Amino acid sequence: MRRLVVLLILVVLVMVLSAEVKNSDEPAKGEHIFKIKKLWQVENAGEDPFGRISRIRVSDQGIIYCHDTKNLRYYIFDPQGKLMGSFGKRGEGPGEIKSIEQALIFLAGDKIAVQDIDRLHFFSWDGKFITSVVNSRARSPIFFLNEDEFITAPRTILAIPEGKAKVKQINLKTGDEKVITEFSIFKGGTIQSADVQAAMVVPTLTPMFIIEKHDNKLYFGMSDKYEIHISDLEGKPIGDFNLKREKSSLTEEEKLEPIVERTKGMAPPDLIKALAKKLPNEETYFNSIQSHGGLIYVFKSYHNRKNIQQIDIFSPDGKYLYRGFIKMSADFRITSGPVINNNFLFIALEDEDGEITLNKYEIVLPE
Repeated sequence: MRRLVVLLILVVLVMVLSAEVKNSDEPAKGEHIFKIKKLWQVENAGEDPFGRISRIRVSDQGIIYCHDTKNLRYYIFDPQGKLMGSFGKRGEGPGEIKSIEQALIFLAGDKIAVQDIDRLHFFSWDGKFITSVVNSRARSPIFFLNEDEFITAPRTILAIPEGKAKVKQINLKTGDEKVITEFSIFKGGTIQSADVQAAMVVPTLTPMFIIEKHDNKLYFGMSDKYEIHISDLEGKPIGDFNLKREKSSLTEEEKLEPIVERTKGMAPPDLIKALAKKLPNEETYFNSIQSHGGLIYVFKSYHNRKNIQQIDIFSPDGKYLYRGFIKMSADFRITSGPVINNNFLFIALEDEDGEITLNKYEIVLPE
C-alpha cells in the first residue's frame, strides 16, 4: 500500500510539472511602475544629429550600439555616453552593407553582426570590419547564442511558400543546422505577381515568431497569440503559459499613417500602401521577450508609440506576476527601446520639435 501511494504522488508531480499555466489579465502582485533615474542624454553622434534610431543593442560591458536608419550609420557609445565611433557604409565592398536601411544589428559574443541581404558581416566590438559569411535573409538571426551559433526563423511567406516554417539553430563554424520547432508563418503583407515580389514586416502588426533564452531554456511564441512555450535548448517541450487579453484594434488610417512615415524613400509610396493594407488591423500582443533578474519580461507592441511602455512580467514557469510600466515625460515619444541591461535602461526619445536623443537611466527591477 505504501508503494502505491508513492507512485500516485509521482504521477501527480509529473502532471503538475507539465501542466499549462493559464493567466487572467490580473497580475498576482499588481502593477509595478519602474523607478528610473536619468544618468545622461546624448543629442547627436559627433557632428551628426540623430535621424531615426531604429535599434539599440547594449553589450554586457555597457557599450551601446545604435542603428540610425536615416543617417545610414551604426553608432557606438561608451557607458558614459561618449561617442566611440561609427561604422557602416552602403556598398558591396569589404565591410560595406547593401541594404543598410534594413540591415539588423546583433551582438555575437564579443563581436557585432549585421545581417545584410545575402551575408552576415562581422565587426569587432569597436566597429572594425572582420569578415563576411554567406547567409540569406531567409535565415536571418533572431539572436546569437555565441559568436558562432544563432537562432533563426523566417519572417515572410516569400521565404517559405508552403507556409510552414522551421526554427533552427545554425552553427556557422561547422555548417550544422538543428530544427528546434515549427510554426505556421503569416501569409499576409506580401505581393506576388509576374512583375513584383515584395513583402512588408511591421513587428507591431505582422504576426512574428519571438524567442528568448533564459537559464538554458527557450521561451517562444507567435506574437499574435498570447501563448508562450518553454523548451530546453534541443526543443524538447517543458511547459506553456498564456494570458487572456483582448487585442487592440486600429482604424485603416491609424495603421497606414505610421507605416508611410517610417518607410519614406525605401520603396514607391503606392507599393508601400498596397503592402500595408494586407497587414492586420490589430496590434500584435508583444514584440519582444527578455529575461531580467530571473524573471521573464514580455514587451507590449505599440503601433503608434507614445511615452509609455507596458511590460508583462512572469515567473520562469509562466505565472503572471506584475503589469509593469516604464513612463517617460508626456513631452516625449519613445522611438526605440526600451532596452534593459544590468539595471540600466536605454531608450531613444523624440521631443515635440522632432529632435531625437539617446538616454540612459538607472532602473529598479522588481524581485
